[in-house]
Amino acid sequence: MAAAVVTLLFVGAAAETIVSRTVRGAFVEEQLADQRADAASIARAMAQADDGEEPVDEAQELVDVIAARPSVAGVELVDVDGRVVAAADRTQIGEVEQGPIVEVARTGRASAGAETEAHESGADLEYRVPLEAAGRRLALETDQPRRVLDARITAVRRQLVTLGLVGLPVALVVFFLVGGRHLTRRHASAVERSLTDALTGLGNHSAFYEAAEREAALANRHRHDLTLAVIDIDDFKFCNDRLGHDYGDRVLRGIASALAAGRRGDACFRLGGDEFAVLLPHTDLLGARVALESAVERANASLPGIHLSIGVSVLSSAGGDVALLREQADVAGYEAKRTTASVIVIFDEISSSATLAHPERVRALGDLIEHGELDVAFQPIWDLDRNEVLGYEALARPSAQFGFKGPGELFELAEKVGNAHQLCEIARRSALRCAGDLPPRTLLFLNVSPKSLERNMLAGTTLVDAVGSAGLAPHQIVLELTEHVTTRLRHVVREISRLRSLGFKIALDDVGAGNAGLELLCSVGVDFVKIDRSVVSSAPDDASALGVLEAVIAYATRTGATVIAEGIENETQLALVREPATADHAPRHSVRAGQGFLLGRPASDFADAAALSH
Repeated sequence: MAAAVVTLLFVGAAAETIVSRTVRGAFVEEQLADQRADAASIARAMAQADDGEEPVDEAQELVDVIAARPSVAGVELVDVDGRVVAAADRTQIGEVEQGPIVEVARTGRASAGAETEAHESGADLEYRVPLEAAGRRLALETDQPRRVLDARITAVRRQLVTLGLVGLPVALVVFFLVGGRHLTRRHASAVERSLTDALTGLGNHSAFYEAAEREAALANRHRHDLTLAVIDIDDFKFCNDRLGHDYGDRVLRGIASALAAGRRGDACFRLGGDEFAVLLPHTDLLGARVALESAVERANASLPGIHLSIGVSVLSSAGGDVALLREQADVAGYEAKRTTASVIVIFDEISSSATLAHPERVRALGDLIEHGELDVAFQPIWDLDRNEVLGYEALARPSAQFGFKGPGELFELAEKVGNAHQLCEIARRSALRCAGDLPPRTLLFLNVSPKSLERNMLAGTTLVDAVGSAGLAPHQIVLELTEHVTTRLRHVVREISRLRSLGFKIALDDVGAGNAGLELLCSVGVDFVKIDRSVVSSAPDDASALGVLEAVIAYATRTGATVIAEGIENETQLALVREPATADHAPRHSVRAGQGFLLGRPASDFADAAALSH
């Protein structure tokens, strides 16, 4: 009898330990799953914020709802830099956190653990899950008093003691068959919700990384192919802003349906915003291209006018590494968006010329585009014949909060990843917002990327309306076209002609820098030709540069365009562009207008720019 009691006590103690651990693990997973569902709700609310509303305000409302639950002691929403963007305790907003929550935001991997600083009643439990919303990577952390978990375990212990009086084997069977099944069903349902994108029904960001790691492990172990495609909807933000969020949601659901209707075995995900991914196991690059072309055809049939950019990479080219696989697919996608010549770009086909953009820099660019505003400075352009200001060029500068060294790094990255036209749009909008005080009888020079014309971003009366809202007229605006090579020259020429017919003046920028500006100059009339600073700076000492200068001046003058020399920084350069020297010392065509630090530095408003002029 004594042996039986001892055995029963021993088995009971072991069972209690096992069950307590099981309950603790299941409870933590259940809480993480519920929190993933909350994070998905926050991401959806931020993405659907109305025009004029801050996405973080939508997040704050849901944070307040979560914080009101009896089992919650605190809630924070933190970005990758550790800055608190929403919190149950609003005094925490703007503070900078460190530790596990920042790691979750950066890596996209959920975690749970005890609070680092314990209270008298013990350390709270912290649950942290990642989310991506409004172009930002964030982490949601919920604090829960440990007593909630302790109460669950205590309840289980009481059940075990009670059932133990009747019979431990029966109690264990009842617990696992009844309570365990209920807990398992609830846990499985919460996990499924947390891994599903609510709008499209596809797997979400977390589901993608779980599946990618799993499929990559299988592909590496069994040495079979695994291909990743990253799909982006071109200009979705501007489409969403102009046509409304309901239309944008229909587009997202349509793309999801087109992808999901593909081959059995392929896994489709919505990574966030307008970005999707497809994992294609046991598929080489040729097979992936065929499958993706079919998906594009389905998307075009249901959503005419929507343009996709698709980047593709294969695991073997990434050395079996999932992070590198994603990065290579992103780079290929950037190239597809940049060229507009091909919907699908495979990384292996561009790897010799591709430069991997740092993910943090790309995310910063995305944040800036989502922010939708740039700082602007105005640099005077002088009429050298009349000795008066001809106009001001609006120069965009990134705010320091985004971490770019200057506009050069920003626009170079935007060009590389295919966002130059979006950045150009934001720069133009920011400049017009500050242009209400343009002095009379002067012009405002605004930079325009040919990509904006290729993508019809100035179609119709879009630009006329924007200029009118700033209190200006089209004849006061000069659109500076950078002379980068364009694959749709005929379309760009038509757009330039249309804009000129609306009253806008056209300038060709950076002429002589070795791009395709003269081709545009031959194809359509322009009002101004701006000679690149590299030609102006080299001409005093370089016969070849001087020849380019003279040739551009002669050709532009013959077409009726006014020549502007950029980058004038000293008196020697100024004297040269006024009357370029020649071998026979005969006077030649001179430059009518000039721009550069010698003549005036950029300033935040027109009055300061004029005051800084020489």
